[in-house]
Amino acid sequence: MSAKSPTDDRETRRVLFEAGHRLADHALNELTPAIIAGEAGLSEASFNVCFPNMQEYFFALHQYFLSMILKQVVSSLSGLPPGAERLQAGIKAFLDGCLQHHGLRQLLLQMDSSPQLAEVAHKRRKAFMEMLRLEFKSAGSLHSEAAARLFRVMVEETALAELEAWTEMPQLRHILWKFLRADAW
Repeated sequence: MSAKSPTDDRETRRVLFEAGHRLADHALNELTPAIIAGEAGLSEASFNVCFPNMQEYFFALHQYFLSMILKQVVSSLSGLPPGAERLQAGIKAFLDGCLQHHGLRQLLLQMDSSPQLAEVAHKRRKAFMEMLRLEFKSAGSLHSEAAARLFRVMVEETALAELEAWTEMPQLRHILWKFLRADAW
């Protein structure tokens, strides 16, 4: 009998996340370990080895979504100097990623209202605002914290509107880009 390597668990988790990603546009409250494992081509026991319950799975799937979005955002910033163009590229990547991973974004929003994850959601928003503050500051903003606070809410509201519409909202994005090119910040 051979011992399982850590890469086996990582691979199993990855396959389960991909299955959850494919199933995320369905009613999440109807998902079970058996359905997710079946979609992944694994046994329910494989699911249970990696995740003791659905809440732990959803929490990990939430982290998976965030890491995918972060990779897209970081990739979009490559080679761009601080400023409005860089901010726009990062926010566009974020909004496009939210649309591309619609079901996972809905999961994120559902989990934000969960009392168990309220602190995680708060920390995520705070980190997003800090990232924006640093971007505004490096772009020369005299009011980087205020600009970051307002812009974060504008971006999150745009993401929510696009999620509800299942499509890009050009007029909302246009207003975001105008804010980035204004002299208010």
